[in-house]
Amino acid sequence: MRALITFTVLFACLLASCAAPPAPTPGLVVIMPPTATTSPRPEGLAEQAVRLIAIEREAVLQQDIDELRAIWLADGVAVDANHTPHDPSDDRRWEGWPALAERYAKEVFPFAALPTEAPRTIRLTPTVTVLGATEVEVTLPAADGRTPKDRWLLIAQEGALFIKRLTFNLEPAQ
Repeated sequence: MRALITFTVLFACLLASCAAPPAPTPGLVVIMPPTATTSPRPEGLAEQAVRLIAIEREAVLQQDIDELRAIWLADGVAVDANHTPHDPSDDRRWEGWPALAERYAKEVFPFAALPTEAPRTIRLTPTVTVLGATEVEVTLPAADGRTPKDRWLLIAQEGALFIKRLTFNLEPAQ
């Protein structure tokens, strides 16, 4: 009898844990950077890549140049494709950390703002491509969801991912 009661209690607990989560309430969509969690399996390169892009975004919003320095390789490159991705003649380039730091200070931080509280009707999903054991490419889509807007090349070194290259303004001008 005691075993039957124990089985019934365990079975009821199992059923309770399988209940469907409540449906989300429509309204404002806030996309937060992933938080650190313990996981039974190591995080893969794709997950690390998405987390690194979120860290860069948060560091920009906080204007944290030290955090940005920690996630860029010293020889990293940022390229403004100037909305003409197939014409490199009008690109602007920042090569190496000193030039990247100047770009953040003069051209990014003054215009960085927290997301508005307007509802978002479209959630854009990055495309993550693991290119090998040490390289990952992340492409963020433009508002249409198809056209590339930003492309990141991330490199794994010493057990962590770092930004090697960012090419932005890839979507053609309207």
